Amino acid sequence: KENDLSDKTFEAILKPALDKMLMMDEILSVMPGRNTTYAGDEYGATGYETPSKNIYAQNRNVAHREWAKGKDGERKQFIEEYYDKKQAINERRKYNKTDKALSPLSNGETVMLSTNNANVMAMFRYNKLSELICLVHSPEAGSLDKITIDQNKDGAVVVGLAGGLAVGTCFKDIKEKGSAIFGVCEEYGEKTLRKFSSMEEYKNYKPGQSANFIEKFELPKGSATTILKKISTAFKGSHGIGQNQNHIKIQAYLNSKQYLNTNNRQKAI
Repeated sequence: KENDLSDKTFEAILKPALDKMLMMDEILSVMPGRNTTYAGDEYGATGYETPSKNIYAQNRNVAHREWAKGKDGERKQFIEEYYDKKQAINERRKYNKTDKALSPLSNGETVMLSTNNANVMAMFRYNKLSELICLVHSPEAGSLDKITIDQNKDGAVVVGLAGGLAVGTCFKDIKEKGSAIFGVCEEYGEKTLRKFSSMEEYKNYKPGQSANFIEKFELPKGSATTILKKISTAFKGSHGIGQNQNHIKIQAYLNSKQYLNTNNRQKAI
């Protein structure tokens, strides 16, 4: 009983921090650069597991692997669940083992996009193998109506792709099991990404005439990221003109270079 009370107290203290750690891992997994984990974080180590009078010497002692992968009686269920979730997030970048469509997370170029929700940051990430749209948001961000693909000004900073993406380009939420898709639309001279319940509704969508086909994109609660991957299904849109996707490389490179350059970003701020 004493051990049960100790475990429950330990979980109550540590779990909020582990939840925040998972959200940080999610965000790092879609950002440019290499995400790293400090040794022991994956096992919920805090540095206070072993009593010590010296707080600096106390930081990080033996990593308690048994909490996540030990025998019965050694494992702590909430640490085991946390460990599995953390590993699943890290697997996103190991595209040779999971899904090559996610390879831009490891080595893709990055172009910022704008959304109609100030609590959501959108990025177009691409390489030779795939194209992704990654969203970073708070767990309570709510919903999105659209993502603007075209080049435009977000404050003083130029974001988006000049010329946008071709109408008929489709993306799908990697966690979505149903028929819902995200399709590029040309609406009143602007390229946007909208959500539709099916490919058929996307094909039949006409700006100003069939607004009921569009769905709000409800952002998942308890999660900090959403990843949309390009799917092979595409068509020549009934609205707008299909474009050659080869123009993306040059435009994306120039736009991302302009946005990510430190001097330009400081000037914009």
